Amino acid sequence: MTKFARLFETEEHGQILLKLGDNAEGPTIEVYFMADAFNLAGAGLSYEASGAGVFKAMQDLEKATEKDAIRLVELVKQKAKPILKGAACDTVH
Repeated sequence: MTKFARLFETEEHGQILLKLGDNAEGPTIEVYFMADAFNLAGAGLSYEASGAGVFKAMQDLEKATEKDAIRLVELVKQKAKPILKGAACDTVH
């Protein structure tokens, strides 16, 4: 059976959820994690809007490891830090 989500329990970032999704551009793998005690953060990786894109997203989710999930969270946090700099509440560490 094809998985639509993977949940990883990590020491540094707690739970990391990867799940299949879609948006106006096509299929996605979405990543969710707790940015702090009260805020869920998320981002998505977009794939080509085609049958091949859907298949690739499904394959990538199936093959994803805890190490991959941690890399995604760290990338999201790195990219978000400049956006949050100067905001009233910087929840990205």
